[in-house]
Amino acid sequence: IMDFFKCPFCSYEWIREKCVIDELKLLECPQCGLCFLEIKQVELKSLYGKDYYQERAQYYFGEGNIRQFRKGLHILHQLKPQKGKLLDVGCGLGMFVKLAKHDGWEAKGVEISPFACAQARKDGLEVIEGELENLHLPSESFDVVTLWDAIEHFSDPFIKIKEIWRILKKDGLILLNTPNENSLLKNLAWLTYFMSFKKVTYPLKKLYHEYHWFYFRPRTLKQILKTYNFDILMFKTQPIPLIKARTSPLGKMVVFVFSLFERMTNSGYELVVIAKKG
Repeated sequence: IMDFFKCPFCSYEWIREKCVIDELKLLECPQCGLCFLEIKQVELKSLYGKDYYQERAQYYFGEGNIRQFRKGLHILHQLKPQKGKLLDVGCGLGMFVKLAKHDGWEAKGVEISPFACAQARKDGLEVIEGELENLHLPSESFDVVTLWDAIEHFSDPFIKIKEIWRILKKDGLILLNTPNENSLLKNLAWLTYFMSFKKVTYPLKKLYHEYHWFYFRPRTLKQILKTYNFDILMFKTQPIPLIKARTSPLGKMVVFVFSLFERMTNSGYELVVIAKKG
Protein backbone atom coordinates (compact mmCIF):
# COMPACT_ATOMS: atom_id res chain seq x y z
CA ILE A 1 0.00 0.00 0.00
CA MET A 2 1.41 3.34 -0.93
CA ASP A 3 0.67 6.56 0.90
CA PHE A 4 1.43 10.17 0.01
CA PHE A 5 3.64 10.93 3.00
CA LYS A 6 7.07 12.47 2.73
CA CYS A 7 9.94 10.74 4.48
CA PRO A 8 10.84 12.96 7.45
CA PHE A 9 14.55 12.45 6.69
CA CYS A 10 15.13 12.29 2.93
CA SER A 11 11.76 13.77 1.80
CA TYR A 12 11.06 10.84 -0.55
CA GLU A 13 7.36 11.05 -1.38
CA TRP A 14 6.32 7.43 -1.87
CA ILE A 15 6.23 5.97 1.64
CA ARG A 16 5.23 2.33 2.13
CA GLU A 17 2.83 1.15 4.78
CA LYS A 18 4.72 -1.82 6.22
CA CYS A 19 2.03 -3.05 8.59
CA VAL A 20 -0.59 -2.04 11.14
CA ILE A 21 -0.07 -3.45 14.65
CA ASP A 22 -3.18 -2.83 16.74
CA GLU A 23 -3.66 0.91 16.14
CA LEU A 24 -0.04 1.63 15.21
CA LYS A 25 0.73 2.18 11.53
CA LEU A 26 4.38 1.46 10.69
CA LEU A 27 5.70 3.26 7.61
CA GLU A 28 8.93 2.70 5.69
CA CYS A 29 10.87 4.83 3.24
CA PRO A 30 12.05 2.71 0.26
CA GLN A 31 14.81 5.23 -0.49
CA CYS A 32 16.69 5.72 2.80
CA GLY A 33 15.30 2.75 4.75
CA LEU A 34 13.92 4.80 7.66
CA CYS A 35 10.99 3.18 9.49
CA PHE A 36 8.64 5.25 11.62
CA LEU A 37 5.17 5.29 13.11
CA GLU A 38 2.53 7.47 11.56
CA ILE A 39 3.01 10.62 13.62
CA LYS A 40 0.01 11.54 15.74
CA GLN A 41 -0.60 14.82 17.51
CA VAL A 42 0.22 13.88 21.08
CA GLU A 43 1.91 15.70 23.93
CA LEU A 44 5.00 13.56 24.35
CA LYS A 45 5.58 14.33 28.00
CA SER A 46 2.12 12.94 28.79
CA LEU A 47 3.37 9.48 27.70
CA TYR A 48 6.18 9.49 30.26
CA GLY A 49 4.48 9.85 33.61
CA LYS A 50 4.87 8.04 36.92
CA ASP A 51 3.39 4.76 35.63
CA TYR A 52 5.85 4.55 32.73
CA TYR A 53 8.90 4.84 34.98
CA GLN A 54 7.56 2.65 37.78
CA GLU A 55 6.80 -0.14 35.32
CA ARG A 56 10.39 0.06 34.03
CA ALA A 57 12.16 0.62 37.37
CA GLN A 58 13.97 -2.72 37.10
CA TYR A 59 15.46 -1.62 33.79
CA TYR A 60 16.47 1.89 34.90
CA PHE A 61 18.19 0.74 38.07
CA GLY A 62 19.18 -2.78 36.98
CA GLU A 63 22.78 -3.92 36.98
CA GLY A 64 22.65 -4.68 33.24
CA ASN A 65 21.77 -1.09 32.44
CA ILE A 66 24.40 0.30 34.82
CA ARG A 67 27.03 -2.00 33.31
CA GLN A 68 26.24 -0.64 29.84
CA PHE A 69 26.53 2.93 31.11
CA ARG A 70 29.91 2.17 32.67
CA LYS A 71 31.15 0.70 29.37
CA GLY A 72 30.08 3.90 27.63
CA LEU A 73 31.92 6.04 30.20
CA HIS A 74 35.04 3.90 29.77
CA ILE A 75 35.03 4.50 26.00
CA LEU A 76 34.41 8.22 26.47
CA HIS A 77 37.29 8.41 28.95
CA GLN A 78 39.62 6.87 26.35
CA LEU A 79 38.52 9.42 23.73
CA LYS A 80 38.39 12.42 26.08
CA PRO A 81 40.67 11.69 29.05
CA GLN A 82 40.41 15.33 30.17
CA LYS A 83 36.61 14.85 30.43
CA GLY A 84 34.65 18.11 30.64
CA LYS A 85 30.98 19.02 30.14
CA LEU A 86 28.52 16.23 29.33
CA LEU A 87 24.82 16.49 28.48
CA ASP A 88 22.55 13.43 28.57
CA VAL A 89 19.49 14.06 26.37
CA GLY A 90 16.41 12.09 27.36
CA CYS A 91 18.06 11.32 30.67
CA GLY A 92 14.99 9.80 32.32
CA LEU A 93 15.55 9.35 36.04
CA GLY A 94 19.16 10.49 35.70
CA MET A 95 21.10 7.29 36.34
CA PHE A 96 23.68 7.99 33.62
CA VAL A 97 24.06 11.62 34.73
CA LYS A 98 24.75 10.37 38.26
CA LEU A 99 27.36 7.84 37.08
CA ALA A 100 29.02 10.43 34.82
CA LYS A 101 29.29 12.90 37.72
CA HIS A 102 30.90 10.23 39.89
CA ASP A 103 33.30 9.53 37.02
CA GLY A 104 34.50 13.15 36.99
CA TRP A 105 32.34 14.73 34.29
CA GLU A 106 30.52 18.00 34.71
CA ALA A 107 27.24 16.30 33.85
CA LYS A 108 23.66 17.44 33.47
CA GLY A 109 20.57 16.09 31.76
CA VAL A 110 17.63 17.16 29.60
CA GLU A 111 14.25 15.45 29.98
CA ILE A 112 10.67 16.21 28.90
CA SER A 113 8.96 14.22 31.67
CA PRO A 114 8.10 16.39 34.70
CA PHE A 115 7.95 13.25 36.87
CA ALA A 116 11.41 12.03 35.80
CA CYS A 117 12.91 15.52 36.24
CA ALA A 118 11.53 15.76 39.76
CA GLN A 119 12.91 12.34 40.69
CA ALA A 120 16.36 13.14 39.29
CA ARG A 121 16.50 16.46 41.12
CA LYS A 122 15.66 14.72 44.41
CA ASP A 123 18.92 12.83 43.81
CA GLY A 124 20.78 16.15 43.60
CA LEU A 125 21.19 16.06 39.81
CA GLU A 126 20.97 19.03 37.45
CA VAL A 127 18.24 18.21 34.95
CA ILE A 128 16.60 20.73 32.60
CA GLU A 129 12.96 20.09 31.72
CA GLY A 130 11.92 20.59 28.11
CA GLU A 131 12.71 19.82 24.48
CA LEU A 132 16.40 20.27 23.69
CA GLU A 133 15.82 22.54 20.69
CA ASN A 134 13.68 24.93 22.78
CA LEU A 135 16.21 25.45 25.58
CA HIS A 136 18.55 27.80 23.67
CA LEU A 137 21.69 26.36 25.23
CA PRO A 138 24.93 28.16 24.34
CA SER A 139 26.69 27.09 21.14
CA GLU A 140 29.82 24.95 21.46
CA SER A 141 29.30 24.45 25.20
CA PHE A 142 29.52 20.65 25.64
CA ASP A 143 32.32 18.16 25.14
CA VAL A 144 29.97 15.17 24.93
CA VAL A 145 26.24 14.65 24.33
CA THR A 146 24.74 11.23 25.02
CA LEU A 147 21.45 9.68 23.88
CA TRP A 148 20.81 6.41 25.73
CA ASP A 149 17.70 4.70 24.33
CA ALA A 150 16.41 8.14 23.42
CA ILE A 151 16.57 8.97 19.70
CA GLU A 152 13.81 6.47 18.84
CA HIS A 153 11.45 8.28 21.27
CA PHE A 154 11.71 11.73 19.67
CA SER A 155 8.95 13.13 17.48
CA ASP A 156 11.69 14.83 15.40
CA PRO A 157 15.12 13.20 15.91
CA PHE A 158 16.63 15.24 13.08
CA ILE A 159 16.11 18.63 14.69
CA LYS A 160 17.65 17.12 17.85
CA ILE A 161 20.80 15.97 16.00
CA LYS A 162 21.12 19.36 14.33
CA GLU A 163 20.87 21.06 17.73
CA ILE A 164 23.39 18.65 19.27
CA TRP A 165 25.88 19.58 16.53
CA ARG A 166 25.38 23.26 17.43
CA ILE A 167 25.92 22.88 21.18
CA LEU A 168 28.93 20.55 20.87
CA LYS A 169 32.40 22.03 21.04
CA LYS A 170 34.80 21.56 18.17
CA ASP A 171 35.71 17.84 18.11
CA GLY A 172 32.86 17.20 20.56
CA LEU A 173 31.38 13.69 20.68
CA ILE A 174 27.90 12.23 20.40
CA LEU A 175 27.25 8.78 21.86
CA LEU A 176 23.95 7.04 21.17
CA ASN A 177 22.33 3.65 21.22
CA THR A 178 19.05 2.62 19.60
CA PRO A 179 17.33 -0.56 18.36
CA ASN A 180 18.70 -1.99 15.12
CA GLU A 181 16.05 -2.40 12.43
CA ASN A 182 18.30 -4.98 10.73
CA SER A 183 18.74 -7.15 13.83
CA LEU A 184 18.31 -10.91 13.71
CA LEU A 185 15.47 -10.69 16.23
CA LYS A 186 13.50 -8.23 14.08
CA ASN A 187 14.16 -10.15 10.87
CA LEU A 188 12.82 -13.32 12.49
CA ALA A 189 9.76 -11.47 13.79
CA TRP A 190 9.01 -10.20 10.27
CA LEU A 191 9.62 -13.66 8.77
CA THR A 192 7.14 -15.14 11.26
CA TYR A 193 4.60 -12.44 10.38
CA PHE A 194 4.80 -12.96 6.63
CA MET A 195 5.11 -16.77 6.75
CA SER A 196 1.91 -16.86 8.83
CA PHE A 197 0.11 -14.75 6.19
CA LYS A 198 0.17 -11.81 8.63
CA LYS A 199 -1.66 -13.76 11.35
CA VAL A 200 1.13 -14.08 13.96
CA THR A 201 1.79 -10.57 15.24
CA TYR A 202 2.93 -11.22 18.82
CA PRO A 203 6.70 -10.91 18.12
CA LEU A 204 6.15 -7.61 16.28
CA LYS A 205 4.01 -6.26 19.14
CA LYS A 206 6.96 -6.81 21.50
CA LEU A 207 9.32 -4.93 19.15
CA TYR A 208 7.16 -2.01 17.96
CA HIS A 209 5.13 0.13 20.32
CA GLU A 210 3.78 3.63 20.94
CA TYR A 211 6.91 4.87 22.74
CA HIS A 212 9.32 4.20 19.84
CA TRP A 213 8.45 6.47 16.93
CA PHE A 214 11.57 5.91 14.75
CA TYR A 215 13.49 2.75 13.81
CA PHE A 216 16.93 2.92 12.23
CA ARG A 217 18.86 0.60 9.93
CA PRO A 218 22.67 0.88 10.15
CA ARG A 219 22.93 2.48 6.70
CA THR A 220 20.17 4.96 7.55
CA LEU A 221 21.72 6.04 10.83
CA LYS A 222 25.13 6.43 9.20
CA GLN A 223 23.56 8.55 6.45
CA ILE A 224 21.76 10.74 9.00
CA LEU A 225 24.93 11.40 11.01
CA LYS A 226 26.88 12.16 7.83
CA THR A 227 24.15 14.54 6.62
CA TYR A 228 24.36 16.47 9.89
CA ASN A 229 28.15 16.74 9.72
CA PHE A 230 29.30 14.02 12.11
CA ASP A 231 32.29 11.74 11.52
CA ILE A 232 31.66 8.22 12.84
CA LEU A 233 34.39 6.89 15.17
CA MET A 234 32.65 3.71 16.34
CA PHE A 235 29.64 1.86 14.95
CA LYS A 236 28.76 -1.57 16.28
CA THR A 237 25.85 -3.83 17.16
CA GLN A 238 25.24 -5.61 20.43
CA PRO A 239 22.66 -8.18 21.56
CA ILE A 240 19.64 -6.99 23.49
CA PRO A 241 20.40 -6.75 27.21
CA LEU A 242 18.01 -9.17 28.95
CA ILE A 243 17.02 -6.39 31.33
CA LYS A 244 15.27 -4.75 28.35
CA ALA A 245 13.38 -7.89 27.31
CA ARG A 246 10.04 -7.10 28.92
CA THR A 247 8.55 -10.56 28.66
CA SER A 248 8.01 -13.81 30.58
CA PRO A 249 10.90 -15.94 31.92
CA LEU A 250 10.40 -18.26 28.95
CA GLY A 251 10.48 -15.27 26.61
CA LYS A 252 13.72 -14.07 28.21
CA MET A 253 15.21 -17.53 27.61
CA VAL A 254 14.27 -17.33 23.93
CA VAL A 255 15.79 -13.83 23.68
CA PHE A 256 18.99 -15.09 25.34
CA VAL A 257 19.32 -17.92 22.81
CA PHE A 258 18.79 -15.51 19.92
CA SER A 259 21.35 -13.13 21.41
CA LEU A 260 24.00 -15.84 21.02
CA PHE A 261 23.22 -16.06 17.30
CA GLU A 262 23.22 -12.25 17.08
CA ARG A 263 26.79 -12.19 18.36
CA MET A 264 27.87 -14.77 15.79
CA THR A 265 26.20 -12.97 12.87
CA ASN A 266 26.96 -9.37 13.93
CA SER A 267 23.24 -8.60 13.79
CA GLY A 268 22.67 -7.48 17.36
CA TYR A 269 19.45 -5.88 18.51
CA GLU A 270 21.10 -2.57 19.38
CA LEU A 271 23.25 -0.09 17.47
CA VAL A 272 25.92 1.67 19.53
CA VAL A 273 27.51 4.70 17.89
CA ILE A 274 30.12 7.32 18.74
CA ALA A 275 30.64 10.17 16.30
CA LYS A 276 32.68 13.38 16.32
CA LYS A 277 31.46 16.82 15.32
CA GLY A 278 32.84 17.48 11.85
